[in-house]
Amino acid sequence: MAMSVKITLTENSVSVANNTSSVNCKVVLSWTGGSWNHNGTTQVLVFDGVRYTTTANLNPNQTNSGSQTLFNVTRTVTHNADGSKTVSATATVISGGSSGTIKETASKVLTKIARNPTAPTSFTITAGHGNYVGLGDKITMKWSGATGVITAYEIQYSRGNTGWKSWSAFNNVTGNSLTDSFASTDINQTGAGKAVKYRIRAKNGSLTSAWKESNTLIMSGEMDLKVNGAWKAGTTWIKVNGTWKRAKRVWIKVNGSWKETK
Repeated sequence: MAMSVKITLTENSVSVANNTSSVNCKVVLSWTGGSWNHNGTTQVLVFDGVRYTTTANLNPNQTNSGSQTLFNVTRTVTHNADGSKTVSATATVISGGSSGTIKETASKVLTKIARNPTAPTSFTITAGHGNYVGLGDKITMKWSGATGVITAYEIQYSRGNTGWKSWSAFNNVTGNSLTDSFASTDINQTGAGKAVKYRIRAKNGSLTSAWKESNTLIMSGEMDLKVNGAWKAGTTWIKVNGTWKRAKRVWIKVNGSWKETK
């Protein structure tokens, strides 16, 4: 007589939030012809590291071909940190007679579950004038330390008390650095002395990390002066009727348009 064991692994539902899958393991014993007698011997299944046993009768005194399900187990399987998972099962069947012990192993690579990347651990912004940034300046952003599957980065900016804002050019950034013109967005009417900062998060498709904020720069509405090798916010003076006066308002030309520095 010929006997065989078949293991079928079926992936059912997936929980992205929990990083788990529901997987069914079915073990079927089949035989063709001959006569055999088996009753009550323990059969063993090791499924994803968990041991199952059964002592059910295996249809003793069989003389015809046929099959019988030995195990039909569904369990929740936890994926690896990156969302990957290979599940395995081993069934050991003591058949009796000339067939002896039958051992069968099967494995299945489960569908990878997309996971959230981690946020960059470092995010710095510089403008070339110490802690000050003025209209027309270039702000250089640099970041590092994000882990996981990363398809792009998203960056937002904040000027003064305007809150965090998005800009289409910042929605899908690649690499680890970016330069932004301080006159290229809606930042030239918020006034001097206000804070300038950015924040960044890593993306894996629609999944995102937490935000990482940058250091803070200060908007300079006055004239930047280099003193002893360091940039300082200076003051503009003008001569009116032969007398020097401190200018209350200073206008500069940015991208062809005159702007009040406030």
